[in-house]
Amino acid sequence: MSTVGKRILQRRKELDITQEELARMMGYKSKSTINKIEMGINDIPQSKIIKFAEVLLTTPSFLMGWDEEEDSPEELKLTEGERIVLDLFNRVPKDKQEELVLQMIRFALGTTTN
Repeated sequence: MSTVGKRILQRRKELDITQEELARMMGYKSKSTINKIEMGINDIPQSKIIKFAEVLLTTPSFLMGWDEEEDSPEELKLTEGERIVLDLFNRVPKDKQEELVLQMIRFALGTTTN
């Protein structure tokens, strides 16, 4: 098992995310791709390392094994609602994510000014 695959598996389990959920969040069609990555069968392009880090709430350095610390922040567990929000947020185009968050905060605070 590769370091990247091992750490993706570790973070996925820490966050209580299934292979199916991770595949969907990453834009893969099936969990078999995630399984092959975790088993070290499939290599991952550099651009996907960044996306995996974002989705798994960690850093590319951790996934690549460059961090000296072996453990990732295990205390971060997502609720079902948080997983749904994260999945939906990751479906929003990158260039629209910041504005979406700002609009949501303004709405929650009851403000309409920029």
